Amino acid sequence: MLGPMTSYDPESVSFFDIAHEGAQARVVATAVPELARVLGGLRPRSIVVLAADQVSRAAAHVAVGLAEPAEVPIMVSESLPLFAGALDVVVVAGDSPWAERALHDAARRGATTILLNEFEDAPEDTVVIDTLPTAEGISPVRAITAVHAVSAVLSEDPVLVSRRLEDVADAVDRELEALSPQRDSTTNPGRALREFVEGGRIIHSCGPDPYAFSEERTRVHLDALVARMAGALWAVHGLGGTVVDAEGLGPILQTNPTDIFYDPFESEEPLVPLKVVLWGQEEANLPHSFAAASADTSCGELARALQLITRSYAATAYDVK
Repeated sequence: MLGPMTSYDPESVSFFDIAHEGAQARVVATAVPELARVLGGLRPRSIVVLAADQVSRAAAHVAVGLAEPAEVPIMVSESLPLFAGALDVVVVAGDSPWAERALHDAARRGATTILLNEFEDAPEDTVVIDTLPTAEGISPVRAITAVHAVSAVLSEDPVLVSRRLEDVADAVDRELEALSPQRDSTTNPGRALREFVEGGRIIHSCGPDPYAFSEERTRVHLDALVARMAGALWAVHGLGGTVVDAEGLGPILQTNPTDIFYDPFESEEPLVPLKVVLWGQEEANLPHSFAAASADTSCGELARALQLITRSYAATAYDVK
């Protein structure tokens, strides 16, 4: 009895599902030929993503942002729209009774249906993307790459889409190697991030949006997508934090100054410092901030985004001693 108890490592247990994120992208890559068979040549009126939980919803919004400017409208919803029918593609992400019922309703209406998880009695014509047999928790990489693949095969060569997702899987695996629970904060960027935010009020943000003031906005700022996803992941794992766009940071920092004369022995109220995580930034150029950037210059923006999202996910698994 004593042996197994002493070898139990809570961090490794918490990290188990996170360690499969690269494999999740590979599973989606293997599903691309079937997606292309069903969707190839199709010109749907819309893609409707039914997100059954908070993480799936945030992940779907990341995929939508990465697809901009989209050729086909992509809608993220928590119920099946009344218009959804034979002209639409309906993707179900997450597991809940209402999502399973909505999947069947969409199929009865003639919609092309895609399922990212497993239901016991999915409609016969639904494309089901296999799940990993050993991983049971949430997977932002799976949801993001799956929605990306659905939209991509409508207009791209499926071989190129599969290859891109394989490259994404490799990039996420490289990130996971650095995020191993066996590494300390000097070599593990996820652990360094977790130690930085300990005991603070957390703000997830990024650098200035290069598209915010353009005359014709066509893209979402990649780093903003990562910050929003990180905020959702941390919220469901109890780390918390507020997501604030770069343009809103100034007023917050001005109204939340750090009191350099604070004395914990004289003050009745403890001072909880404000800590800002700047996703995608190379330098922490604000007070009490931490820069979280991908140093992997060999991969594309989808892979870099998923590396940082995986890092944010990993940070929820570490213990602060």
